[in-house]
Formats: sequence, structure tokens, C-alpha cells
Amino acid sequence: MNSQVRSSASVAVGIENVEKRYGDFTALMQINLQINDNEFFTLLGPSGCGKTSLLRIIAGFEPTSAGLLFLYGEEIENLPPDKRPINTVFQNYALFPHMSVADNIAFGLKMLGWSSSDIEARVEQMVSLVRLQEFIHRRPAQLSGGQQQRVALARAMAPKPKVLLLDEPLSALDLKLRQQMRAELKQLQRDTGITFVFVTHDQEEALSMSDRIAVMSDGRIQQVGSPMQIYEQPANRFVADFIGDTNLLDAEIVEVAGGGASVRLGTGDVIKSDTPENVQIGDRGFVSLRPESMRLRAAADVGTDAGAVALQGVIEDIVYLGTDRQYTISLASNLRISVREQNVASGSADGLHIGNDVCLQLAERAARFLVN
Repeated sequence: MNSQVRSSASVAVGIENVEKRYGDFTALMQINLQINDNEFFTLLGPSGCGKTSLLRIIAGFEPTSAGLLFLYGEEIENLPPDKRPINTVFQNYALFPHMSVADNIAFGLKMLGWSSSDIEARVEQMVSLVRLQEFIHRRPAQLSGGQQQRVALARAMAPKPKVLLLDEPLSALDLKLRQQMRAELKQLQRDTGITFVFVTHDQEEALSMSDRIAVMSDGRIQQVGSPMQIYEQPANRFVADFIGDTNLLDAEIVEVAGGGASVRLGTGDVIKSDTPENVQIGDRGFVSLRPESMRLRAAADVGTDAGAVALQGVIEDIVYLGTDRQYTISLASNLRISVREQNVASGSADGLHIGNDVCLQLAERAARFLVN
């Protein structure tokens, strides 16, 4: 990260070679990130991967053990939390139970010395933004979980922070409310223009809301990219396995050409695959095949279309999931693969049953070869 990037107005948060150690334990190792202005950026990873430690460092609640931290080009690693134009929404919301919605939102503004008239106008504006006008005089205990979260968001956004940090704020909500709040959070980010940095272990949350995602594991960043890049072009086995469902099959490069490769699977089949750069014939690794990237056909129905068939097997199990069905297919060499197909009237998998011989047709660019 050079000085030109550090001072760029388009980079909200610049993180350069940041490390965090707790005694002998290293929680973060050589973290380098650029979070853009007006971006919904997500730190995604399993519990213990370091994402919350990184969020707390940005907020100023934790010091760095090494490295530099910039906010719109200004170094802030030694700046205390109350001096940073950054606010945080916590998992438990941390609302004052004895205060009304209006008083909770106004509290931080009073601490900053805003005038009474400015506070009143800002509270009215924030209550309208989060659609809680009719609840303005209620206390947190009189609100639903989703309403409490809106109050926490309004309180955090009221002082007009440059960056808003969100530490797994949806985890306490039920599924339906989580799904509703995802859309509301993204809309709030668009409406306010505030840079959001969101922490979650939920892949669906990250994919549905984020402009970009940083996937973390064991204190390191594994990949940064758009949701589509992360899902369709995983950088390594961890990312492929962590983001959504996938089939990981041992594979060896047998030909490299035209930006892709032919790989031999453990079944003996050779298929076309996307690859990272600089792979060579003989390289061994894995092929990632997403369950929805394959189409099932009854073996007897393939006919002259056999050239499109990549793999052959037998249906071992079928699970009905409402919108789709999940098939477990037994391939050669005792390998098993998962395939998902939507339940549509014209679906190719209609009439397939356990024990049927089937052929799997791979969508273009369905396979992704991973070195590690």
C-alpha cells in the first residue's frame, strides 16, 4: 500500500501489514486491506479467524501489535476510539434500557455537545430513516428484536460517522427477520453513503449484502473480491469449501491451453477446468464443482448428446428441499458427489429415482482447479 493509495479520497480504511498478538498467540498476521469509500465491505470467516479482532482494531478498542491504520489517508492507529469518526453496532445492541428510542439516539449527540435544536432535528431524521416514528417514546423492552436493532443503527449513524462497524448484528434474530434486515441494512448504506464494515460468519449474509468480501481464516486474509468472484472463482480450497456448498475432488492437470486446463479426476474422467495462473501439467490439487453447476440426465435419455456428458454414476439418495432437490451420486472409484436441481415443471431430473443410472452434464466453466 503506497502513500498515494493511503491518501486517496476513495479509500476509507487502509490497513497495512497489521498484526495482533495476545501473548504467544497471533490473532492477525500481515493484514493488508483497502476498504473503499461508500462501500459495504464484509469480513467473513469462521469463529476464531480474527475478523472481530480486526474490527476492534479499526474501532480503536484494541491496539495493533504491528502495522499501520489509515482513515481517509490519516494515520489513526494511536488515536483513541472517541477521537475516531467511527461508530460500532454491537451484537447485543447495547441500548440503554431506561431510555426511550429518542433518548437512546440523542445520547451520543449530547456527549458530543450538539445543540438541543440540532439534536431534535437529527433524532427526527434518524427515526424517520429507520421507520420508527410511532415508537419514538417507547423503551427497548417494548420493542421487537428488529426494532431494537434499528434503534442501535440509528444511534450509531446519528453523529454522521465516516465509517460504521457492524459486529454480527443479525445473529440474535430469527431467520425471517434476518432476511428482512439484510435488505434494510443494504438500503440504509445506500441512503446514507456511510462506509459499512460488516462482520459475520454467515456466508449467505455476506453474499447478499456486500459490495466486496474479505474471507478470513486463522488470522489471515484468504481472498478479497466481489460476492460473484468469491463464489465462482475461489482462490483456494478453504474459500471454495467455506463459501456455499461444493464438491472437492482430487485432480491432476493433464493439459494446459487457452487460459484453462484439462484435469483428470480420481474416477479417471478428464474434464475441462478453470485454473489459477501458472499451473503446469502434472500439478495436483482439487477440482471444485458446485452442486448447482451440473445437470442430471437419465443415462438412457442421453442419446446423441453424449458428447456433453462429463461424469456417469448412480443415484444413492434424494432429499427434497422445497425449491430444489439434492441428489447424492455415486461415481467410479467409490467417489460421491452432490448435485442440486431446481423443482421446475420442465426440470430434467423429473422422474429420477434412487438406483437410477445417470449422466452429469457440466455447465461451462463449472469446474475450478485449486492448487491447495
